[in-house]
Amino acid sequence: MQANNTNLKSVPKLILLLLALIAPSVIHGEQDVLECKTSCSSDSFCGVDGVCRPLSCENFYEFGNRTFTGYDYNSPIPLDCSPISETNFRYFVPSLTYRCTNISLPDDDSPPSYVAQGYNRKCSAVNPTSSFECYSIDPSTDFSNFLRRTGSFDCSPSNELPFFSYNAILEWDRPRESYVGFNQVHNMTYEFDPDSAFQGTIYSSFTLYPTESPTVSPSQAPSIDPPISGSVGTGITKTSLLALAGLAVVLVV
Repeated sequence: MQANNTNLKSVPKLILLLLALIAPSVIHGEQDVLECKTSCSSDSFCGVDGVCRPLSCENFYEFGNRTFTGYDYNSPIPLDCSPISETNFRYFVPSLTYRCTNISLPDDDSPPSYVAQGYNRKCSAVNPTSSFECYSIDPSTDFSNFLRRTGSFDCSPSNELPFFSYNAILEWDRPRESYVGFNQVHNMTYEFDPDSAFQGTIYSSFTLYPTESPTVSPSQAPSIDPPISGSVGTGITKTSLLALAGLAVVLVV
């Protein structure tokens, strides 16, 4: 069924917050150059081969910025994908939500200030030095329970109408450095769009384990760029980013 959606064009399309807690140094890292001849759609990305590809766990692992995936072209670790029980993570706002502009993460067992559809598919590629995990929403998902929960949700005490939000969440972590980026892959809508619900709404997490001994004196951290071409928002205040994205942090300790 085609949803008759109203787009919330006033909400920024690309959401990203980088917060250095200890030092003002810029976090960077070795990466592939991502350049496509044409502009990619919001639910796709420019791959390392210069081709726009739909944003899925499989595509992002093989063709995404390898700083954020650990994919080794010469000796790739196979990506293992399988269905899982519906899963949400309480430390960030998930990819598919029914929400208001201002939201907060619960600091106890209380319910969050939004309605979320959990991930039900997981892909992983693990070796002794790194781990890539990616969660997504399967196209065969029955959204009836999610939609039933949205029926009793409102934005009280404000007069705001709640809306559906569709995001990709990309996380990268290595010793002393981490990055979390939020990228809106579809326009936010007042009515549910089932196609937008699973196209690009992934959570990808890459962890690089420590392999070297600490150096005696601090050295300049190599630099990293966003995992998806053009994924850094501009002209957005810190307050707006926290309200819309939930949380995105870079740590240097």
